[in-house]
Amino acid sequence: MNLRQTSAEDRAVIEGLIASAPWSHVHLDWIDPTKLTDKDPFILATDGQIPAGTLGCPPDLPGVAWVRTFAAAEGFDLREIWRVLWAEAVSRLRRLDVDIVAAIALEDWFEKLIRNAGFKRTNSVIFYELEFEPGMVASRSSRDSSHPLRSIRSADLEAILEVDGHSFEPIWRLSGDSLSVAMLQASSASLIEDQGKVLGYQITTSSAFGAHLARLAVRPSHRREGLGTALVNDAIKSIREIGLDQLSVNTQEKNAPSRRLYENMGFRTTGKEFPVFEIQL
Repeated sequence: MNLRQTSAEDRAVIEGLIASAPWSHVHLDWIDPTKLTDKDPFILATDGQIPAGTLGCPPDLPGVAWVRTFAAAEGFDLREIWRVLWAEAVSRLRRLDVDIVAAIALEDWFEKLIRNAGFKRTNSVIFYELEFEPGMVASRSSRDSSHPLRSIRSADLEAILEVDGHSFEPIWRLSGDSLSVAMLQASSASLIEDQGKVLGYQITTSSAFGAHLARLAVRPSHRREGLGTALVNDAIKSIREIGLDQLSVNTQEKNAPSRRLYENMGFRTTGKEFPVFEIQL
C-alpha cells in the first residue's frame, strides 16, 4: 500500500473514489472536500495504480481539524485502509500543531471506526425545521432589537469573523475561507450593527428543496437583546420573497441558548441527529 499527499490534479480521482466507494464519509457543511486536495493532510492510498482509499482532514483554523472525507474502495479492508490513512494523518497533523480533530458520524460504520481510533463523543448536531403557513407573521422577542439591520457586504468579512470567533468554541468557528464560500452561496445574508460595530449576523442558503440557516452568530455581550430573533426573521422574510415555504437549521445539542431561540420561534426538531466526536492528539 502506497500513501501520498494529494494535489489539485487529483480532484477527479478523489471525486470518483468518494462516489463509487461502498464506504464513503463526507463532512456535513457547505465545503466541497474535493476542492481541498491541495491542502495537507489529504492522503490517497493506492495499491499499484488502483485507488484504495482517501482521508482528508486539513485544518481550517490553527490547532483544529475536521475529518472532511474518508473513503475505502471496493475490494479493500475498511479497517486496514482507515488504520494506515489515520496513522499518516496523525503524523502530519502533529507537525502542523493540530491539537484537536473532530468528526461528525453520519453512519454507524464510520462511528465504529473513529471510536476504535480513540475518538470520544462530545456533542450532537440536532436538526430543526420551520414551515411557513399562509399569513404567518414574524416572531417577535420581548427584547426585539432596535439596532440597524442591513445586507452583508464583502468588506464586512473581518468584522464578521471577529463576531464568529467570540461566539463559538474553537471547533465550531469559521475561517475566512469557509465564511467566504458561505457568503457566495447565500440567498440571504444580513447583519446588525451599532455605531459601525457588528453585533451579529446570519447567512442563509437555498435550493429547490428549501432554505437552510447556515450560520447565526451574536456577540455574547449582546445576547438576550432580540438580535438573534431579528436576524432569523430577516432570513425568513428574504426566503419567503423568493417563494420558499420552509427553513431548516442545525445546532449543537449542548447549545441551549440556540435551541431555545429556535424553539421559541416555532422551529421543531426533525428527529435527525448526528453525534460529534473529538480526539486530542
